[in-house]
Amino acid sequence: MNPYEFAQQRIAEAAASGATEVDLSELGLTALPPEIVQLQALQSLDLAGNELTALPAEIVQLQALQSLDLAHNQLTALPEKIGQLQALQSLDLAENRLTILPKEIGDLQKLQTLDISYNELTTLPKEIAHLRELQWMWPHGNPLTLGLPRQLLGDPLWGADAQAILDFYRALWQGEGRALGEARLLVVGQPNDGVSGTACLPKSTVGDVSLLTNRQRCPTA
Repeated sequence: MNPYEFAQQRIAEAAASGATEVDLSELGLTALPPEIVQLQALQSLDLAGNELTALPAEIVQLQALQSLDLAHNQLTALPEKIGQLQALQSLDLAENRLTILPKEIGDLQKLQTLDISYNELTTLPKEIAHLRELQWMWPHGNPLTLGLPRQLLGDPLWGADAQAILDFYRALWQGEGRALGEARLLVVGQPNDGVSGTACLPKSTVGDVSLLTNRQRCPTA
């Protein structure tokens, strides 16, 4: 029995028993069987440690899903309709190949934990600021560290205060901290790298988080 057939068997067993949790991790899956959408009572789905490069758009039909673990795959994108998973509270995307998150991720109004560590993200969609219930976030290991000051990164194991991170982005995106048309930023250098002092970015660049790295806003004069 190959990994795909094994996954189909587990899904069939879960459908027959009415299971609310399904573990399809570490199977070497390159595709998720479409039968997964039959599990309408499913609350937890573990797909970690496979070789998935994409998810079927139909996965958003799992309206009872609260926890989705996609860590350690090869995902390059998420379905644009991911925001339809309105019951989702935990989303683990660690160690994939994501270069962008869909703006619809901001529709996950019940999301409490989000792990996006060790991907290829250089920026985040502004809609992520809508996640008012988000408590913990893992941003580590992305290019430019997503423009976050080091003190907001938290611990790679235990995570970071999600609302502190989102407040940082909200301030940038909403133009807070601007003085005379400029955003004044404190450059936080690496130890012994000789980088210190302040730097001002033109007003037009404030909304582009990908331009910032290891910096935080200076207090206004």
